[in-house]
Amino acid sequence: PVVVVLIVLVIPVEWKGRGDASSLDGWLKAFYAGEAKRAVHFEAKSSPGFDVAFIHVCSLSWKDLKDAGYGGGFFGRFDYLFTDFNSATTYSGPAAIRLMRANCGQPRHADLYNEAGADCYLFDGLERAGFKVDFALNHDGVYGNFKEEARRLGHMGPPLQGREGLRPVYAMFDDSPVYGDYAVLERWWKSRLSAGGGPVALYYNTVTLHDGVHREGEADWWAKDKASWYGTRLKTLFADVDRFIELVQSSGRNVVVVFVPEHGAALGGSSFQGPGLRDMPLPDITRVPVGVRLVGGARAPSDAGVISKPTSYLALASMLSEFLADSPFDKGHEKTLDPSSIPGTDFVSATEGAEIVKKGPDYFLSGKEKKWIKLSIKD
Repeated sequence: PVVVVLIVLVIPVEWKGRGDASSLDGWLKAFYAGEAKRAVHFEAKSSPGFDVAFIHVCSLSWKDLKDAGYGGGFFGRFDYLFTDFNSATTYSGPAAIRLMRANCGQPRHADLYNEAGADCYLFDGLERAGFKVDFALNHDGVYGNFKEEARRLGHMGPPLQGREGLRPVYAMFDDSPVYGDYAVLERWWKSRLSAGGGPVALYYNTVTLHDGVHREGEADWWAKDKASWYGTRLKTLFADVDRFIELVQSSGRNVVVVFVPEHGAALGGSSFQGPGLRDMPLPDITRVPVGVRLVGGARAPSDAGVISKPTSYLALASMLSEFLADSPFDKGHEKTLDPSSIPGTDFVSATEGAEIVKKGPDYFLSGKEKKWIKLSIKD
């Protein structure tokens, strides 16, 4: 199995030099200016030869895998594995907006709540390229206005897939229902097959790993050992995704499955921020495992093509653009993509009150006081 974990030891030291602080301000301004110029375009096609399924996972980072003691081979079964992918945020709403605007470079956190350029929207771009877009959740989408923000700020326009007849297997901390990942994905896939037609692009969001998720009707769930219970749900999630991939494989259809976490759970915390706290967008929380699996009727997965450079959402849009231009499912193709062609993105993560940048080997934090703090990190 391929598991990459960066263990971060954080010691705050105020960055006192005026010239040094100014250089960080200038670097960050230049970063955003450069990102504003970057974009990926999908070539319109009458009928792309594959579907796309985005599985967007709340609360999973490389560090969480280690803290949960996971030693399985889930990530070794992907064709492409991003080992230094920055989700750029620590909360679900901003993560969904960032993914749904993956066709453009990384914006400031505040700009997520403004309309972006028309070419920035991932699923709008897929529609123009010939895909029908579907929308599914294993939760009700009410907490944090998730569903409404996805519609308004991510242009996620299609009706939400119904869950009638499905039995919840979990409940959120507010006791709203949470459904099994395989059950929701199986329903979508059966509906997709029965509808027929051209290619489909799914956005699916799961909160199975969200803090506070517990078995339906369970009393005293908050008293459980968090790491152990997280590990149980993690194994179930991975088994459900594997089972879904097997279902797709058995159909003979071609599907690009993109497994991408929103952010980490901060399961073990750090010396700078306690377990479960995500106000500071530390790299242990925003560096997440992202895998892309090419599922075809007679196609066996190849060894993971590891993409180890610093990347973010633009890399996923770029990969899809290359697949549209030169389908990996065409006869005689195994991998059409050179990992070196994937665009990198410097590490910048942000929440409403904080930004963290990596400049050279060092990380720097700017909080509400707008003072730069150097974070001493030991890998």
